Amino acid sequence: MVFNSIWARFISLIAAFQTLMFDANIARDTLVTLAQHQGTNDSDWHDESPGKILHELRSGELARCAEIPHTPYYGTVDATPLWLMLYREY
Repeated sequence: MVFNSIWARFISLIAAFQTLMFDANIARDTLVTLAQHQGTNDSDWHDESPGKILHELRSGELARCAEIPHTPYYGTVDATPLWLMLYREY
């Protein structure tokens, strides 16, 4: 299965945890990529707060037209704690 967007918790963070003992590069790359998109503003539309790790980042037509908030979208309660847990284990 191929995704054309970033999904923090299910695809990225959980996979990085599961492969950490075999290849730490996956965890490093996941941490760096998600940190590059870390929240910096307060935005109700994107559910963004400073320091929050994104939930999803899309780049399709609906995202380009601002019809969906996933550019990126931060509306999750577990991505930031999971990011911190992966950082600690890495």
